[in-house]
Amino acid sequence: MSAGALNGLVIGGFEPSGHDSLTAALVEAGRRLGNEVELWLWAERIGDLDHPIFHLHRLGAEAGEPDLSLLMDDGRLSSALARDLRGLLSPDGFDVIISTHPWSTAICAKELQLDNDSPRLLDCHGEFTPFPMPLLTGIGVDAYVGGVLTAAARPIDRARTWPTGVPVRIPFQLAPRRAEEAVLAINAGHGSWAFDTASVLARELAHVHGLEAAIVFTGDPAAMERWEGALRGAFDELQFASSAIDIHEALLKSRALLTKASGSAVAEALAAECRILCFESGVFWEDDARARLAALDVAQPISPGSLVSRDGLRLSAAASRLGELCRNAAQTIWGIAEMDRPWRQRQPSAAAPFVMRALERCDGLPSSSSAVRELLSEWH
Repeated sequence: MSAGALNGLVIGGFEPSGHDSLTAALVEAGRRLGNEVELWLWAERIGDLDHPIFHLHRLGAEAGEPDLSLLMDDGRLSSALARDLRGLLSPDGFDVIISTHPWSTAICAKELQLDNDSPRLLDCHGEFTPFPMPLLTGIGVDAYVGGVLTAAARPIDRARTWPTGVPVRIPFQLAPRRAEEAVLAINAGHGSWAFDTASVLARELAHVHGLEAAIVFTGDPAAMERWEGALRGAFDELQFASSAIDIHEALLKSRALLTKASGSAVAEALAAECRILCFESGVFWEDDARARLAALDVAQPISPGSLVSRDGLRLSAAASRLGELCRNAAQTIWGIAEMDRPWRQRQPSAAAPFVMRALERCDGLPSSSSAVRELLSEWH
């Protein structure tokens, strides 16, 4: 390891998802910058990844109750998981730990001694939704990175939040050289619940826009067979792509990407300057991102029966700017990892004395007064 280089650990998620692409992007970028970077995959450390806790969003969607995914933001689940996995993760010897999954961040925070000798802990937000997540504030995270939209938070959390964009893998970090054809790229993710919507939309788009070929992002033989049956007769040619290089090449020549609004899929399309058509998935964070991307004029929302005009298949200036941000995000995050962390020194709230004096003048609502005092003692 060269002088001044970091010894880093990048920790991913718990099941196949866009977190895999996000993790790979950070590992690749860290190593290219001369750092020693170790990859931590939960699949190699624990044997019960089929447990329903990791699949609540998919199980809910497949059962027709997608709102079940809301349970995954409940801190009781991440705390319980941290207790079950305690001791597996050792932070010793690392300068920095970058987590690409909120539960991984929560587990790391419980393992670290929060002092200036412990590794820096960065939470990388891989979705186009506001961050930092409430689940991860006040637990010892040194920096919140990724994403593009910052959430309302305490001053100490805002001071360590950087909307860097969502990191993309190495092929996508280069300035795109597009060679557009009458091709539709399709990303329906790993869950089967999105298949019906995506296949109906693909057939509609082929008919309306005269698309000749489709490239579906999957390497699963069963999924390939299902797509071949669903799109038979709609396109002259159907291909599949699963590697980063193949997906990058597919996006460069596609007129648009049909996708749910999952972070890495959208970020890689933006980086390749490919137009994005987003359908509802039923998973709350993806559908929240879909609405926000539409409001930012970055993606076009689409649903069965809603025809997308030729103008809808355009790349906006906002999408181009965000694509450039995502192309540079991984390198930017490693730069943040090298920074000092003055935010660990808590500063008292300037507003607290004013509120305390106001409370002294109030005789009623004693329980409410006590609650306000307790919250102020933690506000910094």
